[in-house]
Amino acid sequence: MSFDWTTFVFEIVNFLLLLWILQRVLYRPLREGIERRREELAREHGRAAAERDAARAQREEAQARLAEIEHLRETIVADAREQAAKEEARILGQARQDAVAERERVQRTLERERIEELEWLRETTADGAAEIAGRLLKELLPESADSVLTKALVVSLGEHRDTLKKESIAIAGPSGRLTVELSVPRPPSEEALHSLRQALTQVCAVAFDLVVREDADLLAGPVLRIGDRVLDASVAGHLAVLRDRVRELVEEETASG
Repeated sequence: MSFDWTTFVFEIVNFLLLLWILQRVLYRPLREGIERRREELAREHGRAAAERDAARAQREEAQARLAEIEHLRETIVADAREQAAKEEARILGQARQDAVAERERVQRTLERERIEELEWLRETTADGAAEIAGRLLKELLPESADSVLTKALVVSLGEHRDTLKKESIAIAGPSGRLTVELSVPRPPSEEALHSLRQALTQVCAVAFDLVVREDADLLAGPVLRIGDRVLDASVAGHLAVLRDRVRELVEEETASG
């Protein structure tokens, strides 16, 4: 069998033509498709990596926000507890102050009531003692009380003779005449008026007018007023002195008790 170069050449040409056709029709589109697919895969991979990085960043941001929120919650809770403690301390302090103020107010009220009760006791005791003494004087000194007390007034005028002489001149002034007021519980007897006029003549250095006034509240005995000086020999006056003395005794007993 002889070798046919023509056939060999045609076979080579056909093979090269087949390679060119395959290159143009099959290999190039296939390679281009593979390249495009590779590029798409690379893009998909890059996009997936970007999304993965974005998701990781979002997750880290979310975790950071959660940590921030937790820190904020803890801060708010701590502040709330601190404010609650301060408010509790303020309320307790205010309650203690209110309790102290209320206790002081109650003490002041009790002290005021105690003072009022003591004052009422003093007044009641003094008034009761004076009333009892007045009844006793009325029973013991019926009609003779005026006479006895008038004599006591005459004696008192004598005891103040020097002082009354000086005062009568000053009281009379330029007119040279003095007005003497005599208060009595009932109209005095002539004898009582006479003794009083004689006593006034001895103690007054100027002429005088004796004005008689009736005052049933005196109970018994006269009251003589010469200017600003008052000589009280009445039962009412003695009872007032007794009432004041009883008040003093009650106050001394209360203070010592």
